Amino acid sequence: LPEQQAAMAIGGVHLTVALAVTPAQQALGLGGRTGLPANTGMLFMFPQDGKYAFWMKDMHFPIDIIWLASDGTVAYLVPDLSPSTYPQSYAPNTPARYVLEVPANFAAQHKIVVGTKAVLP
Repeated sequence: LPEQQAAMAIGGVHLTVALAVTPAQQALGLGGRTGLPANTGMLFMFPQDGKYAFWMKDMHFPIDIIWLASDGTVAYLVPDLSPSTYPQSYAPNTPARYVLEVPANFAAQHKIVVGTKAVLP
């Protein structure tokens, strides 16, 4: 199945995101891709809140990982994660419903911090 695309915004920045909804899409994530264009990302959508852990398996470029609460508030983030960190995994310190992966330094560039609001698809 091809990924669905959706529009969202975080901290007032509009993004086009690929939706990772199925377990297969979530397991693959951005693995194998060569990069992300500006103002794009991948949004992982989970059915309930949890401390979802992520790693850089099969990744070829650094990213920021942003965990979002069910209301779209940034709950936790790990900036500028390098592919060389694999197999280490990263999980939030508080439950979250969504996880947004964006190009490295996106959060710093746009002053996105815990508490920043996102408008979800």
